[in-house]
Amino acid sequence: MWYLFIVFVLFCFPFNYFCQNTTRESGRTTDGVKEVCNGNGNTTEVNLVEGESSRLRCDVTLNYTSNPDIRWFASNNNKENTFLHITGEILKISNISRSCVPRTYRCESFISGRSVCNQTFETVVLGPPLVYIYMEKENNMDKTKIYKDHLEIALDKSSAKRGIICSVDSYPLSNIKWYEPSRHDRGDMDMGYLLSNKETAMKNQTFGGTIDGYRFEFTENIKFPNNILPTRELVMNIQVGDTQDYNRTYTCYAENEYGYDKWDIRIVEDTI
Repeated sequence: MWYLFIVFVLFCFPFNYFCQNTTRESGRTTDGVKEVCNGNGNTTEVNLVEGESSRLRCDVTLNYTSNPDIRWFASNNNKENTFLHITGEILKISNISRSCVPRTYRCESFISGRSVCNQTFETVVLGPPLVYIYMEKENNMDKTKIYKDHLEIALDKSSAKRGIICSVDSYPLSNIKWYEPSRHDRGDMDMGYLLSNKETAMKNQTFGGTIDGYRFEFTENIKFPNNILPTRELVMNIQVGDTQDYNRTYTCYAENEYGYDKWDIRIVEDTI
């Protein structure tokens, strides 16, 4: 459910642990070579696929006669270099989730308790889109009810357009569209688009924009939370005119190469 998604934050723990399942795996070192720091200070971007597992290998291993002391840290937003209590050359990440993977992992080699080498891994989580629909507030009032499988939005006949916002988080970026399922036999079922390779919303050329007393416009919002990955929003601006036909249903649908997500809204008459 989209509303479960909003309770997730990039940190899923109250103190020092990331909720992402990370464990140590045994790594192999070479004896006899003294104090070699390969790739010290490097930053590497790593792609992780949601639901799968991955391994990170620390390339700044100190190879010498005794086993190196390699420690793993993670960082996210204002939580910097949190020690994961994991040591060793290889870090295994299981059941990858975008809501729990930290922005960066960092491995450091220590001698006598002093850090002498380090490497940073910047993470990008690939996976299907997550759709979240919300309504812009009017006069600090939000007349939206949340049900198990849809939203119900109360609108009155008005000269002002109201924005129903379909917000999508995904990487790779997704194609997003609004459509009306009841018009499945019409060429204008698909109403408005925000394509993954565009930054401007478009209206389907065969969709007139005025249907049964409803007027529609489509705009876009593209945000960059924490300067990480963009949140893209396709806004359906809707105006209810002279009509008796409420209880209309519309769907926001987003899809990329890893899958899709969608959510319905139902327009009902505002009787308050």
